[in-house]
Amino acid sequence: MRINTRTRYATRALLELALREGEGAISLQQIAASQDLSLKYLESLFSALRGAGLVQSARGSQGGYRLARPAGRITLRDVYDVFESHETFVSCVGNPEECRRAVDCVAREVWCELFEQTMSKLEATTVAALADRARERQQAKVLDYAI
Repeated sequence: MRINTRTRYATRALLELALREGEGAISLQQIAASQDLSLKYLESLFSALRGAGLVQSARGSQGGYRLARPAGRITLRDVYDVFESHETFVSCVGNPEECRRAVDCVAREVWCELFEQTMSKLEATTVAALADRARERQQAKVLDYAI
């Protein structure tokens, strides 16, 4: 399995919004600078994220974007579904009729389990959980009193 760049960068952008949740709308320029991402690329991503109902835009001098719902209610599966194809790891997982051996194939069982576990992990991981991890990591850096 390979997660594409759009999914990875959108996750980073949503993480930035989660870290700033409650601060109002955040500009794409601020997100781009903080996450070291291309502004032009972010514009494309946010169009898709807005269409999927994951972010809201605000116009005006204080305009920008905010999460459309609390970070604890946005999962990595939500992001995955926006930017990834819905193909499974192995084509027979999603379409058993494709292979005449699918019913008896023990390898297919493993591919099915792997796909289900991956989707479960994405569904169980929220943007809020990522923000918590990022805050913990930042706090650990601050408390490092190396001599």
